Amino acid sequence: MAVLTKSNKVGKAEKKEVEKWQTRIKLSEAFRNGENRKNAWKNAKQMYRGYFKEDVISVPIVYSYGRQMVPFLYFKNPVVECTALQEGFAQKAKILEAVDNMLLREMRVKEQLKLIIQDAFLYDYGIRKIGYDSEFGYDEEGSLWKSLFEEAGIEMPEEELLEYNTIVIKEFPFFLRVPPRRFYVDPDIEGPTLDTAKYVIEEFYRPLDDVLADDRYDVPSDIKASHKLDKDKDGELVVSPKLVGEKANDPKPTVQGKGVSDVDRLRLWEIWDKENNEVMVIADGHDGFLRRTEDVWGLSNFFPYDRLCFNPVSDEHYSTSDAMYIEKQQLEYNDAKTQEMIHRRKENTKWVARKNALPAEEKKKFEDGKPGMMVEINGVPGTDIQAITSSMSPDIYRVGEELRNDIQDILALGKNQVSQEMGKRKTAHEAQIIDQYAQLRSDERRDIVADFIERSIHDINKLVFKFWDTPTVIKYVGEDGAKWEEWTGEDLQGDYAIQIVPNSTLPHTKEQYQQKIEKLYSMLAGNPMINLKEMTRILLDSYEEFDTERLLLTKPGEAPSMADFRPGQPHHDEGGGEPGQAMGPGSPPNAPAEAVGAPGLPKGGPGQPKE
Repeated sequence: MAVLTKSNKVGKAEKKEVEKWQTRIKLSEAFRNGENRKNAWKNAKQMYRGYFKEDVISVPIVYSYGRQMVPFLYFKNPVVECTALQEGFAQKAKILEAVDNMLLREMRVKEQLKLIIQDAFLYDYGIRKIGYDSEFGYDEEGSLWKSLFEEAGIEMPEEELLEYNTIVIKEFPFFLRVPPRRFYVDPDIEGPTLDTAKYVIEEFYRPLDDVLADDRYDVPSDIKASHKLDKDKDGELVVSPKLVGEKANDPKPTVQGKGVSDVDRLRLWEIWDKENNEVMVIADGHDGFLRRTEDVWGLSNFFPYDRLCFNPVSDEHYSTSDAMYIEKQQLEYNDAKTQEMIHRRKENTKWVARKNALPAEEKKKFEDGKPGMMVEINGVPGTDIQAITSSMSPDIYRVGEELRNDIQDILALGKNQVSQEMGKRKTAHEAQIIDQYAQLRSDERRDIVADFIERSIHDINKLVFKFWDTPTVIKYVGEDGAKWEEWTGEDLQGDYAIQIVPNSTLPHTKEQYQQKIEKLYSMLAGNPMINLKEMTRILLDSYEEFDTERLLLTKPGEAPSMADFRPGQPHHDEGGGEPGQAMGPGSPPNAPAEAVGAPGLPKGGPGQPKE
């Protein structure tokens, strides 16, 4: 990695170039906030969180449909299938397949994917970032602090070398969600993807003392915090601009790590310039580059970022999210419910009484409104006091139902998909037709999510090929059964087709899934081309309450099949081995079920059976 700038002095040319990028940041921010998008994104988030005026009776429909969409679309157990595109790479493809499935779990892709899908629902702008070793800039020479400690004869604890984000592991790839509000693109971009962008920019905030101590940055010792950790009007912690002239927490640091408050933050921008093949970091209030390097990733589209979008517009980059489409219906529905409450209170039973017929203490009983009350009057009941009742118009109830129907039409979700009764009774055939049409958009979106993951795996594999240089042992399933193989990134380098297994999601109910498997098992049971044992395993796996491993028999001398070795599951050989120890044909002593020697992983490696 060639460092293009590392100097304590800022020259005129560098200063001018930083000013150019600061201008581009403002233009990109204006492009993102155009068409009142900033307020639209804010409103979508507020509605999702249920933040409405206190005098409004609200039903959080945006939240309800958003929470319905996430489990519909994310992959419960994402599994990668890898196919070699080069002759002679079939075995490597199987090894890479096992590696990718291990990485999906260790990078915690599933939980990050849920957040990205949520961003796509709220803003139609879900952004992921992949990388290797460090969130704030890879350094192939390692940590300077580690070297200094080693020279001094001091052993530096491993946790001191890791970043605060526990998902980012040293010498290991990562998959992270990027907040859309901190992501900027080239205003000349065309279409919904990032393919045509000349540059993209990520904004982030770091504690000032962290920036001063980071040996990857060229930071002047007198740099000042641009922001601070503060509380907003609602008492929530936020990062807010630090006002000029503020005395509190505004010391001028002269020594790294001293004289800096815990609330001090520095705003930075990481710039990925495709045009010049450079990665730069600049800071708020500093007229030079903190970091400027050549690109080291070598990814297909240069950028480590990718976008998840459900409602693309062919000639526009920013689009309208599902939450934004139903914003007015949400507000109208709240208004209808509020009006319903007001009318219900107005139409409560009222009383008319002759003057002085009710003593003051008896009037109070009416005002308290307790059921089963008894009052005493100075007159004749039914003559001197009478009840006046009225009924509410049924139209006020129809409004809410019509609004819900409109929302379901906009989002293409039927009542059965949002756990509601379908109304009048339907035949099984009618219900099936309705369900098939309602599934069309959901199927399309699941396909979009699958493509999104596949592109990510392709990019992650490029990083693994280039940077994973530690020999690692992993178990994979080949044509002859399960084997153990030692590998490095360079060993696996090649061209592969990546596919996310479709049945790693359950688009229907558990019962429907079981019925489908049972029907398939009955159809294929006598087919000599079918691996009946694998089919039996799939059938038993659909019933989670049973232990498939104990139910399936292994014949003496039978060659192991894929059914015997599943990712993350230990296998007990008949030849011995301690309980809980994952052993397979040719496995090294004490080898874990997935891999050993993976850098940055807990002792025992990913997939190690837990006690």
